[in-house]
Amino acid sequence: MDDTPRPHRSRSQRLFAACLGVALLWSQAAFAVPSPIDHAALRAELAADLLARDDTLSKLAGASVLAQESGLDGAVSLRLVQGENAFARLRHGSDDARVLWLAAAACPYADEVCESAAAREALLEAEPGNGAAWLLAGIAAIEHGDTAAIHRAIDGMARAERFDLRTTLLLRPIHDALRARSNDLRWRAYAAELLGVDPAEVDGGLAALVLASEFGFAVDFPAVATLADWCTGAQARAAGLRGRCERALLRMARHASTAHEAMVGYLGASRIAGDPRRRLDYLQRAQALSWLAAEAHSRPVAAGLDAVRGDLARLIAAPTELAWMRANIEARGLRVARDLPLDTPALARRD
Repeated sequence: MDDTPRPHRSRSQRLFAACLGVALLWSQAAFAVPSPIDHAALRAELAADLLARDDTLSKLAGASVLAQESGLDGAVSLRLVQGENAFARLRHGSDDARVLWLAAAACPYADEVCESAAAREALLEAEPGNGAAWLLAGIAAIEHGDTAAIHRAIDGMARAERFDLRTTLLLRPIHDALRARSNDLRWRAYAAELLGVDPAEVDGGLAALVLASEFGFAVDFPAVATLADWCTGAQARAAGLRGRCERALLRMARHASTAHEAMVGYLGASRIAGDPRRRLDYLQRAQALSWLAAEAHSRPVAAGLDAVRGDLARLIAAPTELAWMRANIEARGLRVARDLPLDTPALARRD
């Protein structure tokens, strides 16, 4: 087996894939300037702090930060080895769904450490009601051409009680660790660079929020389109699965934890649906979600650092990206009708 560590995708790629547009908060002000700040050293300090803590989630966050550093530096380093060793200790014999999720969905290290296939199976046992676990299983089954496993995954998705991709899993432990460093001027300067503002304008609380969003996204977004494409293709039709696929994708859309997942679900279901009215309904829901995502992610630094602080504080507190989007919309004087599910936002100016 190839033991080359997997390259870790850049932060911008990860956020784009997950439709988590927090980077838009400061993208308009970003610029390249020479810096005396040793970013790698600061990341290593943060990771060491997290790995030294007692709780599993903090240790997972520490291993993730070290993996990110390897991707940024472009080379295998001692810190990557340290992160891999830390993750291996967490993974060994673990039945913790959070550990299994990172191993199954976005293993940042060599596969023999994460044992991703075994993690997917264990995750299904640990969370049979989480459609995202079945989604991972279905994508893997498509990649391996295992038709029976594809059937099982689609059935599991169609019955799922929830879809939790855990994209914000590590935000809170990283935020907690950074808050403890709020008096360290190096971290404030780091955050100021990302925001493109004078370090004097950034206090410790804002720095912790900004940098938690910089380091805190735990998983790459799974290739949902792989399953949607299979479901709309000839194989699904030949297997008589198009109806079940439509139900599975619709279930995913209605119970999604991210906007991207919901939109892919609705768009896939619209391609399958034979009834023109259902097809139009799914397309309209996808369009409404696209608008909601753009509106929720649209606040630039030009709106003021207090606005950035509020948006990121809501991100840390929200259980999912979609919940964060709802909170941001309402904070801006709009509302999502409470008598509709989140996937069908009826928005109006709040009186």
